[in-house]
Parts: sequence; C-alpha cells; structure tokens
Amino acid sequence: MLGLATSQPCLYSYTIGTALPVVVTQSAPVCLICSNTSNTQWSIGTGATLSGIAGAPYILNVTTPTTTFLPGPNVNCFQPPGQSNRFRSLVQIAAPVVPQLVTYVNETETLSLDCSKVVTATESALDSASWQNPNGITDSMMSTVSYSPISRTAAGNYSCVTVLLPNANGATSVTGTTLVVVYYPPTVLSPQPTVYMVQGRTIQLNCTFDGLPAPNVIWTHPNGSVITSQFRFTIQTTSTSSSLTITSLVGRGDNGTYTCRASNFRGVSSNTVQLFVQVPPDPPSNVMVTSVGNSSLSLSWTNGFDGFSPLTNVVISYEVDRYPQEGTQAQTFPMGTSATLVGLHPYSNYTLHVSLTNAVGFISNPANITVTTLSLRPMVPAITRVVAMSSTQVTIMWTPPSINSSTTASVTSWTVLYSCYSPWNPSSCPSGSITSSSTSSSITGLKKGSSYTFVVFGVNSGGVGDVSLPATNQTPVDPPTVVVGLNALVMTTTSVNLIWTPPTDNGGQSISHYVIQYGVIDGNYLIYVTTTTTMATQILLSGLTKNSWYLFFVAAHNGLAVGDVSSQVTLLVGNPIKPASVWAPVITDTYAYITWQLENPAGFIDYFILSYRLESSQTWSVAAPILSNGTLNYLLTGLSPNTTYVVGVATKNGLQHPSNYTTVTFTTAAKPYVTGPQVIYAGVPFSITCNLAVGFPGQITWSRLGSSIPSSTSSVGNNLNFTNPQPGDSGDYTCGYVNSSATSTSQTITIQPFTPSVSGPGDTVTPGTKFNLTCNVGTGYSTPVVWSKDGSTSLPSSAMASGSVLIFTNPQPADSGKYTCSFLGFNGPVSEAFVISIEERGDIMSIEEVAIISTVITFLVAFALGAAAMGVVVCMYHCCSRHSKAAISGNHLTMEANTVYSLQKRNNASGEIGYTGDQEQDTAMEVNCAYATFKFNENNEIETY
Repeated sequence: MLGLATSQPCLYSYTIGTALPVVVTQSAPVCLICSNTSNTQWSIGTGATLSGIAGAPYILNVTTPTTTFLPGPNVNCFQPPGQSNRFRSLVQIAAPVVPQLVTYVNETETLSLDCSKVVTATESALDSASWQNPNGITDSMMSTVSYSPISRTAAGNYSCVTVLLPNANGATSVTGTTLVVVYYPPTVLSPQPTVYMVQGRTIQLNCTFDGLPAPNVIWTHPNGSVITSQFRFTIQTTSTSSSLTITSLVGRGDNGTYTCRASNFRGVSSNTVQLFVQVPPDPPSNVMVTSVGNSSLSLSWTNGFDGFSPLTNVVISYEVDRYPQEGTQAQTFPMGTSATLVGLHPYSNYTLHVSLTNAVGFISNPANITVTTLSLRPMVPAITRVVAMSSTQVTIMWTPPSINSSTTASVTSWTVLYSCYSPWNPSSCPSGSITSSSTSSSITGLKKGSSYTFVVFGVNSGGVGDVSLPATNQTPVDPPTVVVGLNALVMTTTSVNLIWTPPTDNGGQSISHYVIQYGVIDGNYLIYVTTTTTMATQILLSGLTKNSWYLFFVAAHNGLAVGDVSSQVTLLVGNPIKPASVWAPVITDTYAYITWQLENPAGFIDYFILSYRLESSQTWSVAAPILSNGTLNYLLTGLSPNTTYVVGVATKNGLQHPSNYTTVTFTTAAKPYVTGPQVIYAGVPFSITCNLAVGFPGQITWSRLGSSIPSSTSSVGNNLNFTNPQPGDSGDYTCGYVNSSATSTSQTITIQPFTPSVSGPGDTVTPGTKFNLTCNVGTGYSTPVVWSKDGSTSLPSSAMASGSVLIFTNPQPADSGKYTCSFLGFNGPVSEAFVISIEERGDIMSIEEVAIISTVITFLVAFALGAAAMGVVVCMYHCCSRHSKAAISGNHLTMEANTVYSLQKRNNASGEIGYTGDQEQDTAMEVNCAYATFKFNENNEIETY
C-alpha cells in the first residue's frame, strides 16, 4: 500500500532523482524524498498522480511496499504543470531475504560467518541476530559464528536471521543467506580391482571418484604412460565416474595394473585395476621319462604359466615309427605333473607331445620327447647238456629261444643258476650263478661228490627272461685236503696230546677218520713207532720215550681216499729247554725292552717266566710269572736310573719245573739333563738340548715350570728351538722321556729385552789421550756395525773402526761430536749415539807424574792408616781439590773409603807454586792444574783412575 508521508521518521529513506536505483525491502517502511522540495507531485509508471501529501510535500511515506506497489519501473516526482522539473528513480521491491551470497572454504580449515556480509541493514537498526546451519538448527545467537574444522558434510546454506529495531508498524525480521562450499581432495574408488578377460575381446575398466572442485581424471598404462582416447583405447568421464575401454585385447601386452588418477588443487588420489588377459598356457618344462615298460611308459613334467586361467587337463599325443598307419593318437589326463600311457607297442620308438589346457579353452604348444618302449623279455631256453669236467667243474650248454625282432630285442647275456645237495654236509655245499655271453659256460669251484641242479635264463633290454627247465649232474669225489693247525702238548714226561683242525675240503664226501703217524728222531734217522686212527680231532699218545725228540703227522680220510699229511710238529718229550739268548735292545732311565730267542727245536712250551735282580744282589723279583707261548718280548718298567740289572727268561710247559734262566745284564741310562744359554737377548734365536741316554730311540717331551711351552718354539730331535724369543718365554725348562717317570734337571732361561748402548771414557777427554768407544750390540748379534760422526760415515783420521769398537789413537778437539753406531737387529735397524768432548785442561800431568803421585799416595796412606777406614793423603804438589767427604789440613787430605778424589798441580798468578787449602774459596789463584784421580778403598789401597 502506498500511503502519504507523515512527520514520523521513516526507517529507510531514499532520494528520488539520483543515478542509483532505489531498493525497497518488501514490507519494510520506507520514505521516498523528492529532489524537488516544493509543490511536489508523485506519479507511478507512466503518469499516474499521487496526492494527499501533508506537511512535507516532497516526502512520500510508503508503509507496506509490495510487489504490486509499482506497476511501472519508475517512481516520478515533479512540479505541478507549468513547471519543468521532473525527477525519477528506478524502485525495486526486494524479497524479505537479501540476495544469496557464496562462501568458499577448504576442508579441515575454519569457517567464519558474519551477518553483516549477508543482511543489508545498518548495525544500529539491528535488535538481535542468530545463525542457522543447513539443517535449520541455530548454532549461534550472535551476528558471527565459526566452525572448525569444517568438513565436506557441513556444506550448504547458512542463514543469518536478524530482528530490526521496532518502528511505527512494529518489529521487522530480515534474513540473509550464504551458500557454503567446502573444497576437499579427490577420492578414487575401483569397484572391481581385479579383472580377467580373454585375449581378443573388449574390456571396460571403471572407477568412481569424488572431490571439489571437480577433479581432473586421467588413466595410466601399466608401462607408466598416460592413455588417451585413440586406437584401441576409449576414455569416458562423467562428474563422478570414468571408464577405460580396451578393444581387441593383446596377449600379455595389455596385462598389468591400470591406474585411475583424479586431482584438484586440494590433492591427488588414485586407484588401480589389475587386468589379466587370459592367453594359452606355456608348454610344460622338464619333461622326462620316469619309467618305461614294453607296453607302457610314465612321464613327469613341470607346469608353467597357466595363461591367467586355471590349468584343467594334460593332452599327450604321440606317433610310433613302426606303425605309421596308426597316425597321431592322443590321451587326455586330469591336470597334474605326471601321467602313464598304456596300450603301447613293445620295442618301438615313440614321439610324444605334451600340451596343457586351461579353463578358458586354450591349449599350449607341445613339449616334445622321444622314447623307446622296452623289448619283450626272452622266451624259455632249453638246456641240452651238462658235462662234469672234474670233481669241482662242469660245462653246461643250452639252445636259445626263437625271437620276433619286431617285439623282442636280442639276448645280451645269459645267466646260469646252480644249487647243490650234499648228503654228507648240506650246509657246506656251495650254490651260485655265472653270466655268459654265449650259449655254453663252465662252472668251477663246485663241491666234490655233490648233486647239482642248473637252470638258465636270458637277459635283454626288456629284462630277465623266463627260466629253463632244470638239469642235474653229480660231481666226482676227491681226497680230502691237508689237515691244518696241528699242535702237540706235552702232558707227562712220556705222553703227548695232539690237537688239529679238519681240512677245509673233504673231497666231496665227509671225513670218516684221521690217520696219525709219529716217530722218534734217533741221530739222523726217523724211526716210526706206530700208526693209529681216530674219528676225533685230538688224541693222547702215551708210552713215549722221555727226553726224546718226536715228529708227528696227521692226515684225513673220507672213506674213499686219504688226504695229504699235515705239516710236521717236532716236540721234545720231557722238560722244556731254556731260551737260546736274551737281550735288551732299548734301555732308558726307567725301563728296558727285553726280547729273547728260542732254541730250534725248543720243545713244548706252555708259557714264559721273566724275572730280574740287581747285579749286586742274588734275590730275583718275578716281573711276569706267566707270558703266553709265542710272546718273545716284554717291557720291563719301574727301573732306577744309572743302575745295573740282570734279567732272566725261563720256559715252562705247565707240568714240569721251569727251565734254567737265560740272562742279560745291562745298566739303565742316567737321568736326562738340559743344556743351553741361561741369559739371552729378546729376538736372538737359540736352542736348548735334552741330553739323553746313548742310543735312546724314544720321543722327548718338554715342559716349563708353571706355564706351557711357548707356541713359537719347535721341538726337533733333542732340541727345543726358539726362533723369536721374548721376555715372556723365560722360565725353568725340563725335558723327559715318553713313558718314563724320570725327568731332567731344569734349565733356567732368562730372556732380556735388548737395549743397545755405547760406552766410552766419559763426556770429556784430554787431547792426545787414547780411548775407545764400544757399541754394545748384545749377545748373539753378529751383524756388522757401522760408525758415523754427526750423521756422516766419514770418521776422523784419528779414529779407526774395528767391529763394534771405535779406536781413537790421538784424539784432538776437532774430533769432538756425536758418534753413532748402527746395526741391523733381529727386529729391525738399531742405532745408539755417544757425545764426547775433547778439551784442553791446562798443564796436564804426564803419565810419569801420575804414576809418582799414585805410588807416593799409596805408600803414605798405607803407612799412616793401616787398616783404618779413613785415610790421609799428602798433596805433593800443594794443590788439592776439595770433596764433600774430605778434610784438608795443610798438605794433607783426609778421606773416606770408597770415595773418588782428585789431586791438582796448581800455579798461581805470579808463577810460583802455591797452595790453598780450600779450592772452592781460592779459585782466582788457580791458573793451571794437573789432575790425578784415585779412590781409597776399604783395604787401605789406592785405586787410581
């Protein structure tokens, strides 16, 4: 409704006649003000006049604007007719909600909303404000609101509801809305991650995606390249999905992982589809024949790639060379890695083709192998003749069976089996087999007098043939072989017991009895006493002549023939005979190896007795009371070193007294001892020796007290060699015999670290005084020594090198300097220096003067002091040096024993011989002094230096 303006202020005021349009909110009171301030008329649209203006003729009060308020686009205000001023403005009636705004925000960030951004009203006109979310729920009763973090599910229209301050017509509510758009990164899903398709067909790969802004979608090939819609590839993408269509799939070339990738400014997402193009499987590998017969064969193989489809069957096709008219045949087997073909032809060459099939119907290329089936086994041969060639040999002959060469291979060998039956001794009858390449064979080593059965069969590539009918033959009987192991035991002085072992071959028939023959030796003649027989393998012969030598023989008889006689046994019937000799080939400090030799013949011996005694005693000690017959040596232990023993050996036959002793006398070896150096420098090789008994052949052992033998040593013969000794190898070393309780006396070895040095007369030498410098290279060092002076090997003319000594015959001050000796030690180059100064000392006393001083001092001191520990020296030249342990009184110097002193000959400044009792207090008077150095020892003797 358009009403007249009143004096009441309007909530909104707009001026007509400005360039801007007038926006009036529906139902909100508004005052329109005309630019013409007097006699104003109002019209709507094309000229309809508005009247009834009161009080303020240029103000139009519109209380309740509606969409029907203005039928035309313009509101006009103008002067009455006759006046030319006209003003107009476009008036728009808006809905109660202001035009919608859009707010953009990133997911996980903070969304902040302000009513002032969505409601067109001055802040002073607001009474209250609140915010509602897209679900119509009020989240805030303030003009601002924040959401943190914002998620994509919170997108939608957010409304600010405002209440204006009341006017004449009551309160009015204004609502503003903003569309919140939440940006978020893409998400790609693959509804079917794995896809199988047969080669040559068409496949469509799909993915769905989400994301805001709408993401850009691409597909990538398994080789990493980006796919575009061309050739066999077509890509179709909507707002939420994308598909990749591949036509005419190519074998393994199209296999792999395809990637659907979506990206926007918020991120990147991808997912994959694994495509398996199903193709024919690979041929099997490692095809081999595991067994073959004459009508069947078995194969094994390894399955390969299945073509991305489960393997279902194995197809084995084959051709046979002997029967080409049969063509190619095939047998199908369930899937596996082995199969057996049956119904094959024997002795034929087969070419086999092994192929695999998979579930989609593909069949692989074949894997080929060639194999020959076995021949049929030989048929039955026929034995034609068996001939006994001797008591232990027969010859057998046979006829081979007929052979069909198309099915049966030739016989490569024949086998003859034989077994026997011996009525006399079935367990001793040998059986066996022989192999022959012909149709006859000789068999040896048969049992004499035994019945044998023979059969024959052939062998070819097909296997063992059928066995022939048996044939039999009887071998002849031979005499028994010789009796073995004959032994004679003396039972009494007139009886002997004989024992023996049956012969190894009874001649083909069991032994019926034994023939025993024996006789007495009388000079050079053999007199046979009797012949007897027995079934047993021993016999007691009585009534023999005491102390007589007898010969004994035994032979076996099998009832048909007597065998050869045994080896003879010679025996003295009576007391035993002592050994012929006894000796000790090995003698140590604690044991001896005793051996002996018997008489020939020695008579019957049951055992030996070994005893020993000291040479100085007649009391025997039995070391071995029973040594079995056949023992001819004994190790006698527990002896004492360096002692003489008598050892005796006697024989015993078990019934009679022992024989007399046969003895040997020997002396045991002395206790071993060790020799070698006691002190040695480190690094110098040396050896220590274990001194043993003469002729001792045994092994030596070494030990070190409290420690083990160093690993760097080696034991060779009687020596223990040290190749690179070190101080840690020092110690007490002892040697001993193996199997001996005695050990040597110890040898103490000290290995010192080697420190080279140079020794000389002192730091200062008087010119012309002969002296030597000695390079101490250590014991064991034989390396050449090189001398040098101040780094140069050019020595003064007064110096002469002689090995490790440098000799100065007439040294001068110019010869002063540092002298170095160098040599090659065991551990590398070694050098040591000595600094010497050759200086003038004033008026030097001659050798004669020093000798006189020494003689006089010796006489005076000996005379004055006797055996006292203190002495007085007369200073003959009125010049004495002072010592802290000496007292000067006039020309006398009182000394302590074992202290070195010096005398000086001194001239004063005026040239007169003067003396002062205190050198240290009167050094200004000293011009020249000659020195004589001496020491007064505890024996009241002057030792000059």
